[in-house]
Amino acid sequence: MTPVPDRPTFESAYAGQAPWDIGRPQKAFLDVADQITGSILDAGCGTGENSLFFASRGRRSRASTPAEPITRATKKAAERGVTATFLVMDALALKDFLKFSTR
Repeated sequence: MTPVPDRPTFESAYAGQAPWDIGRPQKAFLDVADQITGSILDAGCGTGENSLFFASRGRRSRASTPAEPITRATKKAAERGVTATFLVMDALALKDFLKFSTR
């Protein structure tokens, strides 16, 4: 079993181009997009591609991840004219994230 990376590991990955950041929504989400309704909760959102995609489709989107990718996600949202809420939070602390998301 692969250990869960810690915050410094994620932060160092985002110092450059994180290997999982593909610059667009993931295909699995695109394939089921028409079936997704309601609000989106994207814990560990990276630079926000999935959240931004669903927000552009009129879904309320809240997402969290460490600081550097949130900075990039917020910039993308502004450039695309899309409203999504991005939080600097630890996706491994979901109970805290869920408290915020129900507000």
